[in-house]
Amino acid sequence: MKTIYPYRHFLCLLLFCSGIQLSHAQVWDLANGAAYRGRGNTGLNKSDEWSLHSNIAGMARLKSIAFTSSYQELYGLSAFTTLAAGVSVPVKELVVGIQVKKLGDKVYSEQIAGLALAHQLGVVQLGLKANFLQINQLGLGSITVPYVEFGVITKLSDKVYLGAHLFNLTQASITNEYKERIPTRVQLGIAYKAAEKLYLNMEIEKDLEYSPLLKAGLEYKVIELLRLRAGANIPSKQNYFGLGLELKNLTIDYAYAHHSHLGASSELSLSYLLTHRKKVIKKQ
Repeated sequence: MKTIYPYRHFLCLLLFCSGIQLSHAQVWDLANGAAYRGRGNTGLNKSDEWSLHSNIAGMARLKSIAFTSSYQELYGLSAFTTLAAGVSVPVKELVVGIQVKKLGDKVYSEQIAGLALAHQLGVVQLGLKANFLQINQLGLGSITVPYVEFGVITKLSDKVYLGAHLFNLTQASITNEYKERIPTRVQLGIAYKAAEKLYLNMEIEKDLEYSPLLKAGLEYKVIELLRLRAGANIPSKQNYFGLGLELKNLTIDYAYAHHSHLGASSELSLSYLLTHRKKVIKKQ
């Protein structure tokens, strides 16, 4: 259906001219949690309720039902306002997650619905998610495309973790006529707990159609309730900052990012666990 994409192509052209990989301004990469964004979009090795929105393998450590929601504004463009929500539920040896996202407005929008499964085998965590992407443009129709992602996390020591995430394993296409694909990419990362309060991330991401992207991030626990975050991506010209508040079952996260050409963007996220966090997420 070639007629549904003019508005999408205009937005992609705007970002391309500003030096941003187009896949990083699509619904699958937005509103993945302010904690994740505040660390420079790093955290492949984290195991918490937000793993449902990034590396699904991290869900395997959850021992309580968890709810997540996020709101993101990108460069002041209403067309890129994104909402996300999810729920993760432990079921015997598995953790099951459901995720929904929406980007856009009445003229043009993208929606995602995903079903995820995660399981832990010794020091290895595995995750698989099936997604359905729907694209709508006012007066021109819609299209739905399925795609799959896979994640793994392994513990090398009490301080070092490795993670990997494979996105769009099936190389699904939005339209065959213009060879417009959902991005197929590999992410690899290492996390190091430099101290009890300091968490460091280094990751590399390779999209089949773009040069590798190097990402670095850190998280520092100032006090038990407060976390500060920062990160940077090379060569995307973006810097990231964030903070988080953990209030027993409730967590509030905020992230701010600045692009040298497009300006500022921000994200606010909330998550809630039915049981106190320290009791339901295995120590990492």
